[in-house]
Amino acid sequence: YAVTCRQMAAAKAEISSTLANFTVDSSNCFDERDRPIVYRNIAVLMHARFKLPPDMPQKEALAYFEELVRTLLPTAFAKSLGRGNIHYKYVAMISILTCFPRVLDHLSCVVNDGYGWRYYIHARLCMHV
Repeated sequence: YAVTCRQMAAAKAEISSTLANFTVDSSNCFDERDRPIVYRNIAVLMHARFKLPPDMPQKEALAYFEELVRTLLPTAFAKSLGRGNIHYKYVAMISILTCFPRVLDHLSCVVNDGYGWRYYIHARLCMHV
């Protein structure tokens, strides 16, 4: 569980860093021949959505878009993922529900074979059973 949480935190930090340093020029495009079309579409979107001046060059509209991505998306991304961890009480409950039946099964076998529960506890602590 701890390893998974660390991996998720590292991935979340990497994505946040990527968003905080976003530039359209460094973004990946499946086919580089599509890049001018993508840039034009971003500029059209920025003009339509944010009422940019019609004579604003495409480069400035892209810069405005980059700034929006850098300022708005890291926070939106973090909120969309939530805290990203599980409360201790849920981890404890999952552990109890998955491990406790096995412990009871082992204990019943030990007691059924004529050994006491103290033997079982000692054996489990010493990793003999």
